[in-house]
Amino acid sequence: MNTMESIVIIGAPRSGTTLLAGLIANNPMVAPYMPECTFITRVIEQYYAILKWSDKERFVTYQKDSETHLEMYKALVNKMLQNSKECHKAIYKYYVYKDPYLTKWINLIPLFFGSKCRILAVIRDPRSIISSYLKIEQHKKREKHKWTGKIKKIFFNKRIIKLTAEIIEYFNHIHNNRNGSTCLIQYEKLCAQQQEEILKVNKFLGFELNNAKKWRLLFPFNSEDPTFSEKYGNEINNNSRHESSLLSFWDEKYIKKQFSSFNEKYTWW
Repeated sequence: MNTMESIVIIGAPRSGTTLLAGLIANNPMVAPYMPECTFITRVIEQYYAILKWSDKERFVTYQKDSETHLEMYKALVNKMLQNSKECHKAIYKYYVYKDPYLTKWINLIPLFFGSKCRILAVIRDPRSIISSYLKIEQHKKREKHKWTGKIKKIFFNKRIIKLTAEIIEYFNHIHNNRNGSTCLIQYEKLCAQQQEEILKVNKFLGFELNNAKKWRLLFPFNSEDPTFSEKYGNEINNNSRHESSLLSFWDEKYIKKQFSSFNEKYTWW
């Protein structure tokens, strides 16, 4: 099953992985956009956890050895990949799998998706990522709470510190575990449709992105989901300016300090 030509998209949540997956899936050689491969991610997560943290006696009893352990979990992932292929009415050359959480196991992706799989990691201005997170959490709590300005500010300060640490972890996974099959894509440059970034994606994939007005979807998006964006399923536009409407001056200052080393590479500010 690992002979399938898989394209795997990773990156921190709210960094534009859905946008990139939709653009790639618009090419007629690629299967229509599929739901996130979270089930596969959980299998890989469990594979790693058992291998890493099991005591020797328990591991030998139930998993036998590391080779058998890998064989068991690869068989399950292969079956899921096969199922995802068969749910389409046509046969396609490429299938796109995306899940931000899979970023944490970037080094295991070729092991389960095949050595020839192509990995694209999306990088976005952390201020926009964190602001997007806060908007979602605000939407989820809107019906439950009527926050005062003070309560809202305390909540945001604590969340910004925690979210900053989480996003840094995602960035570190991407930059510390890269290999020749991984391509870094900047969200802002992609939205601005900068020729250099578009050509980089085209060259890496071996075919052209298709910025169609409507995405090719296996299932429609759930607009009631708090994580849903009006941008999903539509033609991209120049939205390269960072989104930070929920961040104070001090919030931005803290985020900039924590991401200063990454900013040297990506120059967000």
